[in-house]
Amino acid sequence: MARLHRILQANTNHCKAAQDLLVQTFAEWLVDVAVVAEPYSVPRNWLGDEDSSVALVARSSTDSPPISLIEKGPGYVAAAWGDIALIGVYFSPNRPLVDFESFLGVLAMVAGRAEQRRVLVVGDLNAKSVRDSAHLRSAGGGSIVDLAFATPSLATHVVDWRVELVETLSDHRYVRFDVSIRGSRGARTGGQSPFPRWALTRLDQEAAGEAAFVQDWLTPPVDIRGVDAAAAQLRDSLTEVCNSSMPRSHRPPPRRAVYWWSEELATLRAACVAARRKYTRSRRRRPRDLANEDRLYASYVEAKSVFKAKLAAAPDRARSEMLEDLDNDPFGRPYKAARNKLRPYGPPVAETLEPTLLDGVVQSLFPPPGTVSPLRQ
Repeated sequence: MARLHRILQANTNHCKAAQDLLVQTFAEWLVDVAVVAEPYSVPRNWLGDEDSSVALVARSSTDSPPISLIEKGPGYVAAAWGDIALIGVYFSPNRPLVDFESFLGVLAMVAGRAEQRRVLVVGDLNAKSVRDSAHLRSAGGGSIVDLAFATPSLATHVVDWRVELVETLSDHRYVRFDVSIRGSRGARTGGQSPFPRWALTRLDQEAAGEAAFVQDWLTPPVDIRGVDAAAAQLRDSLTEVCNSSMPRSHRPPPRRAVYWWSEELATLRAACVAARRKYTRSRRRRPRDLANEDRLYASYVEAKSVFKAKLAAAPDRARSEMLEDLDNDPFGRPYKAARNKLRPYGPPVAETLEPTLLDGVVQSLFPPPGTVSPLRQ
């Protein structure tokens, strides 16, 4: 079986804000793999080339095949992704043509060595075009085209290729397309089981014991004459124990935003797109109004500058808020996260108790002073 997977092609121009925005876009669009030319940095979970000039990043998902490094060199990184050999590339425009021809020869050998029969080469080779409809476009109207090559057996499975007209904080635009991959783990057909399933490998035995005690306290005496009622009661109790001690086996919906993204940033990004569209529309009018074009371009630059400044400050602000929470509630969420005690799949056991029962439990465990005589030997 096969399913469509989304690929994003980008160039961040070694800009931190552009890379931060790319990470948010990656999550928002549910991208499966991104090819990033000229990254600001190459995090540990990215696959980078030897020069840190191009990188591959994949989304961790049960319905997408894992990505694994095949080989890397100056200006290229190759990885196995399902039945596809994905090669990310970057070549500097400052190098001579003879170096470029040698680089293409190296890419041909890399593609030939891949065990996968389907090969996809994606990246920024700094090819130049005189047409004003390309991936990178300057205010003067020139363009440089980012490219993607696929073997014939794969090219027919590449669909919905398009240039995205969103703000990237780079002079490159995003390119997005879908490709089908055989053998994807999420491509199986058939209905899901109506019965609940839990991830037994993530069982918290201590939490299971606590939940079992709570269910024992809450469970009324069993009437042996009502077998069906007793079975339903046992089923409900076991379900509560499982919910409190381990997550369900189905994967939760993926996060569509990074932790520091906000509605304000989304609004500022939309304002950048609107300002740029006004400018590009004005350039297509005949006769051209150069004064109006200059005014609209200045408005776009101003909107982009405000958005970039807000985005650059967002991660630090989010971290500061987390530290404030740590100071205000040291044993709250930050502490639980650090101790790996958070269980988003079930509320704390104490929250499920009736108030009167919870009060009795607390009084039994922590009796008031003077009400209990110490044991004497």
